[in-house]
Amino acid sequence: YEPEDPDPSIPQGISYFRIDDKRILKIRVSLDVPDHSQNSGNEESRLDSQVPMPPPPLPSGMETLPPLPELPHPPSNDD
Repeated sequence: YEPEDPDPSIPQGISYFRIDDKRILKIRVSLDVPDHSQNSGNEESRLDSQVPMPPPPLPSGMETLPPLPELPHPPSNDD
């Protein structure tokens, strides 16, 4: 939807597409995000109640992950 007189308080995204050597098409899209606060609360609570996704599978040929390297010692303040 591209209104003839867009609301100046709503940000607009503008893209230019070259059609040929003489013509350029300008597309203007409103970047206004509709307020769905009534639906978003229900959706968030539904997503929170779902079981978390399992970790992705290991690369083929790996049975377990390699051990993590040891962490370096923190710097001392004995100077």
